[in-house]
Amino acid sequence: MYRTSFRDTTAEDAFRLEDGAAHPLRENDLHGRRYFELLSIRRRLPASAKRQEFLDLYHQHQVIVVSGETGSGKTTQIPQFILFDELGSSKPIVCAQPHRPSAISGAEQVASELDVRVGEEVGYQVRFDKRISRVKTRLNYMTDGMLVHCVIIDEAHERTIPTDLLLALLKRALPLFPDLKVVIIHLPLSGREHPVEIRYLQEATPDYASLALHTAQHIHQTTGDGDILVFMPSTAEIEDACGQLRSATWGLEVLPLYSHLPKAEQERASKVCMTCHGPEESVQSRLGWHRSGRSQHR
Repeated sequence: MYRTSFRDTTAEDAFRLEDGAAHPLRENDLHGRRYFELLSIRRRLPASAKRQEFLDLYHQHQVIVVSGETGSGKTTQIPQFILFDELGSSKPIVCAQPHRPSAISGAEQVASELDVRVGEEVGYQVRFDKRISRVKTRLNYMTDGMLVHCVIIDEAHERTIPTDLLLALLKRALPLFPDLKVVIIHLPLSGREHPVEIRYLQEATPDYASLALHTAQHIHQTTGDGDILVFMPSTAEIEDACGQLRSATWGLEVLPLYSHLPKAEQERASKVCMTCHGPEESVQSRLGWHRSGRSQHR
């Protein structure tokens, strides 16, 4: 089986390894059909076109900042670029996530793409839950409050307190550990996977909740397909808005979405999702999103 060179891998080297029948992470195993189906999808992501550019920077610098749109493959592809470049190392790679759902969904997606089981070569570690193997796990998605060879900080643009503290600690640690690599990922690789149309209000309104609900009703009545994502500042307002919209709108399934919901509830197919800040990047619908609401924090 073809092998990559530790911290000297090219995109061509990695493509050759990924395209082979032999499994690079599991000795004597072969890739299944589903692996190659997902591989063809991954190769169409904007991040894939930037693989060599990323690897060149990764080999030359201790800290890298990656900026990319939602859907470009930042969370799932860049950790895999690093994984294949670090195959010669016995140390794990950590991808820090600001939210529990994004850590779990990121690990599940990458495990599926690499044709492995969650908790073995790819795992996750969040509060009160972890699926990792001390022997097998090479890539570990974890919430930034849980924190190595390479640290990947995803969705750094959210500027959560744990993320900012982690960045400050890493800045102090880098001179002490010259072999440590840090990759910081945030929103604006070039190109959007999803077309975006932005419409602004003509005037500001203090009653943003009612306006957001009216907008969701209007989209439902005038648009044939697609899901609707409505942002609210808190879980209480999410639940209240869900109740109002269910009462006022016929034929529309309205579901809340926030990190404390059970995983089964988060994974339900939705028509309208009421959410607070965070899930937009980590929880994406198979259909198009219509966004409505005001950006507020509590």
